[in-house]
Amino acid sequence: MSALSDLKAATTLSDLAKLIGYKPSALAFLIHQIPDGSKYSSFTIPKKSGGARLISAPVPKLKTLQRHLTSFLTKCRKEIDDANKLRPLSHAFRKGQSIITNATPHIKHRYVLNLDLQDFFPSINFGRVRGFFISNKDFALHKDVATVIAQIVCHANALPQGAPTSPIISDLIAHILDVRLVGLAKKYNCTYTRYADDLTFSTRLKTFPTSLAVQVSPSDWQPGKPLAETITSAGFKINPAKTRIRLRGSRQTVTGLTVNQKVNIQADYYRRVRSMCYELFKTGIYFNQGAAPSAALPALEGQLNHCFRVKHAVALARNEITINDKRDRGVRKLYKRLLFYKHFVQLKKPLIICEGKTDITYLKLAVRSLATTFPSLITTTGSIQTRKVSFFNHTRIADSVLKLGGGSGGMQLLIKDYAAALKYFRNRPLAHPVILLIDNDDGADEIFAAIHTTVKLKVSRTSTADFYHICHNLYLVKTPEAGLHGTSRIEDLFTAPVLKTVVDGKTFNPGKSLDPINEYGKVVFAEKVVRPNANKLDWAAFQKLLGRVDAVTKHYRPP
Repeated sequence: MSALSDLKAATTLSDLAKLIGYKPSALAFLIHQIPDGSKYSSFTIPKKSGGARLISAPVPKLKTLQRHLTSFLTKCRKEIDDANKLRPLSHAFRKGQSIITNATPHIKHRYVLNLDLQDFFPSINFGRVRGFFISNKDFALHKDVATVIAQIVCHANALPQGAPTSPIISDLIAHILDVRLVGLAKKYNCTYTRYADDLTFSTRLKTFPTSLAVQVSPSDWQPGKPLAETITSAGFKINPAKTRIRLRGSRQTVTGLTVNQKVNIQADYYRRVRSMCYELFKTGIYFNQGAAPSAALPALEGQLNHCFRVKHAVALARNEITINDKRDRGVRKLYKRLLFYKHFVQLKKPLIICEGKTDITYLKLAVRSLATTFPSLITTTGSIQTRKVSFFNHTRIADSVLKLGGGSGGMQLLIKDYAAALKYFRNRPLAHPVILLIDNDDGADEIFAAIHTTVKLKVSRTSTADFYHICHNLYLVKTPEAGLHGTSRIEDLFTAPVLKTVVDGKTFNPGKSLDPINEYGKVVFAEKVVRPNANKLDWAAFQKLLGRVDAVTKHYRPP
């Protein structure tokens, strides 16, 4: 059966619990036993338009439950869309949809009308959620199941801003509004899209339809009566302070992107972000629209990430670049510099860069298990352990922009470009070392060659130094040498019985070529053998490798 069919067949809390991967007792406890006042923590964040937004964040156990429910309801929504052959009418909270797809239909239109729904999440209360799942023809759920869903997703009789279920629930309930507004837009030769609580209508007509908006002064427009009544009848309200129309010749924006000639970042926004980056690279601090000077990177990185994603996606859509085009120019070049500065210049801890994610898993567990031996790498206070080293997170964006994907290729580029890249930054604290940690096998030979070519330092599989100082704060550490030729890899540090562990009838093969019928690879080994048994494993062979990392932290001296 399909996910939707299973949900429609459910009649009890127990049925729903099983569908979303929970024991009925665990689900009942989260709903009924935890006091309402203990389910969420609330705080406010400033709005861009002024004022404050209340965020109600669910406690971890409830948040996990809500994520399970969100995943299940997302499957149901996809089944409904596929069965009805519907294209998405909303562009938020959906895979493949974004502010870019929301803005694109409005390019080169004479008029662009923007409206905002007031109190979008809070306007959807417990009764409305329960009633939707009971009466909606696509769901038509048993009343008891609808009640449980409403209990999971609502707080203080509303959808909370901060719960992972609020986006999918609000999108399902707002679909009827989308259907009605698409019909209204089509009637008056307009285009309609919605992104969460942002509604946009646009047209190429010489006169904007008064049924959608009426001009009451040269700079003031109000929603037309048919549009206002359609929104109200669907259970929503218009925020009167955010209704505006922009004509061709002025800057037309949709969800923060300009649409006059093509979808793009607003020019003044990008200029401001670029200026903040340059100031950071020069002095170590930047100023953001009158705020106090800051050296914090998350906000600035988020803004530049937004610029990069939009400009990159638009360039792809316009065939200005190909999917594999990674030339360092424009916003990509600036983003690469910021990521380089973040990871290698303004470090808060020594950074270890591994060849793969499984290596990170092994090392984190080894450091934890050998905490008493290496207090310089991890501290223990009571039952709390705090690592004093960090690991490079191989995210898709970081790997793509920094060209530092798993394996030796990215490390070679980093070694060759490191000193030249550092010259760009006038502010270079370099407070901690960057450690390339690699397997001492045939894949390392090209890294050794890159080091010799770049800084004339000789490294080989049989050389036995604890570490190799390449330049500035960049170091190399390799797995301890073994045998006549020195060849080794990190998995060799586990005992033979562990390496011979059988999983689902398969044996471990750490190589790149696997027999999928009889063998499993590194990810399965790390997640199903090493991680679950970390407290039982013998980590003694990791001491020499961690000792080499420890030696780097003691050798390095900031400039």
